[in-house]
Amino acid sequence: MAKLWILTVFAVAALAQVSLAADLGEALNMNIREQLRLYDIFAKDPEAAKYSEDLKKLIQITEGALKTESVQEKEQTINTIDKNFNEEFNKWVGAKLEHAQVNDDIHAAITFYSGLLQKATPHEEEIKKTLSTLENLLKETNLKEKEDKFLGLTKTFSPEFEKFLKESSLPEVNQTLKKTAAFFATLLEQKEGKYEKEIADLKAKTEAALADSVSIDEKNKVLSEVSLTADKDLNDYLAKKNIELA
Repeated sequence: MAKLWILTVFAVAALAQVSLAADLGEALNMNIREQLRLYDIFAKDPEAAKYSEDLKKLIQITEGALKTESVQEKEQTINTIDKNFNEEFNKWVGAKLEHAQVNDDIHAAITFYSGLLQKATPHEEEIKKTLSTLENLLKETNLKEKEDKFLGLTKTFSPEFEKFLKESSLPEVNQTLKKTAAFFATLLEQKEGKYEKEIADLKAKTEAALADSVSIDEKNKVLSEVSLTADKDLNDYLAKKNIELA
């Protein structure tokens, strides 16, 4: 059965941390407001007429979660919201949410590639071609087709353009590495006595990835590894601290 709710890894992992109820509540409210915005858009879709009553009920339940002060109640509502509807409606809303997420990713890509045109580049034609492809993808109604074409977009790039893109994103990747290393450093300074060795290792690994000799592919790999480790309990702890320090 399709789930109606999409939350970030950090938000989900930190929900169990009662001590951070206020921060978690606001994090959840941000997600709830975004869902309500999307539901309002869905309601204007011609095919929504078939689900008008269920959609109204979904909005009412979601608005109720927004008004609830208890983080536990918000979590309970979010985790069980699909149980209020039949499978057909859940699948419809789930597909609409996924479609909206893909469109958001495409819009972000358009912003990125448009930014590349602000500077002189020998890849102007390829960038414009990519932008045209992305804009056409926004019009694609078949979700699977849209996802497949979007994920396969880089396969159409020339080796020279691919190299250019990697070099263009290097400053941002390094900045993310620096912020991540600073996050780990802050945790160690707090001296809570939890996961100190593991966090120290993550910090060292992140800092090592900042070296100029490390390729951008390896830098991205390190970011992925330190952002979501193989230790679930450690991930939960880092999620809690991430929200606490935000």
